[in-house]
Amino acid sequence: MFYEADEVENVMEVILTCVDDNEYVYWVKLDSKPEDEDEYDWAIDKARAHHLKLKLPECPADTEDETFSEAVEPFSREDDEFTWVS
Repeated sequence: MFYEADEVENVMEVILTCVDDNEYVYWVKLDSKPEDEDEYDWAIDKARAHHLKLKLPECPADTEDETFSEAVEPFSREDDEFTWVS
């Protein structure tokens, strides 16, 4: 199934770059985000927690010099290109 980015609401795309040099893409549903939380940071935290549950390769924490996680508005994608996180 193909998801058009402009048809998806209340979702943040998170890209994690891990020690295996692969990028893992998650679409995080923002429905349960507390109002006082930043949507970008919250989505990254949710994606990292989900990634850990799946026992996939480690994704280092971001530092001042390197970024291993990024949250952005979703891009249009096939459903096999990302993992839903709710």
